[in-house]
Amino acid sequence: MYGEMTRNQPYAVREALGWGKNRTEADLIQWWFHQVEFVSELYCVSGERLLVLSAGERNDGPGPDILNCHIMLDDVELSGAVEMHLAAGDWYRHGHHEDHAYDTVILHVVFERTGGPDLPTFLAPDVPRGIPNCLAQRPVTRPELTDLAIQRFNAKTAHMDELKLKGEGYHAYLLGLIEVVLAGPQRDVLLHEVAHFLDLPTWPDLRKWAGSKQSYQAPGSQPQRLIREILKHQSLFTLSQEKIQTIKDWRDWEIIAKPFIDMGIRRNQSREWLVNVVLPARESGQGLEGWQTLKPFRNYGHEKRCLHRLGISRIDSILLQQGILEWWVRYCKHLRCTACPLIQPCKH
Repeated sequence: MYGEMTRNQPYAVREALGWGKNRTEADLIQWWFHQVEFVSELYCVSGERLLVLSAGERNDGPGPDILNCHIMLDDVELSGAVEMHLAAGDWYRHGHHEDHAYDTVILHVVFERTGGPDLPTFLAPDVPRGIPNCLAQRPVTRPELTDLAIQRFNAKTAHMDELKLKGEGYHAYLLGLIEVVLAGPQRDVLLHEVAHFLDLPTWPDLRKWAGSKQSYQAPGSQPQRLIREILKHQSLFTLSQEKIQTIKDWRDWEIIAKPFIDMGIRRNQSREWLVNVVLPARESGQGLEGWQTLKPFRNYGHEKRCLHRLGISRIDSILLQQGILEWWVRYCKHLRCTACPLIQPCKH
């Protein structure tokens, strides 16, 4: 009876979840984080019933694929690592039997079961390419997204405070604009070069910048030339709070930003500067109101992919866009579905 169950199990699960024929380790890892906690009647090849209490965390460094996983094998509760392979024999082909980093593995998840180590082994069915179906059971509420947008705004404000504190007298608006201008794959290296040019020990509060592709330097551009031009006009960076509070739409901002655009800063770069630097700075006053008033001028792509999951038809403000981007980072980007509020009862 058990043999019949294990033969039919992959097909039943595949049918229930709409899985396809393509299978890769990456797709298997995505499925593990996305849905394994919600699938019942899983069995290891040796007959133990498998219940995943916590899917664990993705390991981005050397060692097993999944860390801090919590499972039940029949009545035995285990915590440890999970390793995934296309074939069980890859355990030996990859040299894991000689690597003590794999001593904590409590479960081996594979597509083909032969030739593997003496470990509890789950034979996985075919998995879909890309991200599986979203598990959201309700639409997101505006208060939920507003809360995340405010947290994102406060993080940017804290960054501006650090630029002001550690900027050795350089205006935080100026340093923030340099960060926007240098957005792209070489940003960190270029910022360290600028820090050396400005006699700063290091770039203050260096943070990862996602930015939009519209902000990146085009091939053949010369950001260094633009930075020198910016530094020659430092007096322009004393933007008054009164001016900033008059901004109601992008036309208002472009009147204020015209001197910067004239020196070579692109229009979208100036808008990135306003959203991510000028408005979150404490000197700007009512910066969060600016996020509520201004409409998105471009999209990153991530927020559009989230719309159907969140039950939103369109993005009508920077505030909403920033809330969705923060949602993406916290839940969708890394498939932290078990932490997603949309599979929990609504609190608002």
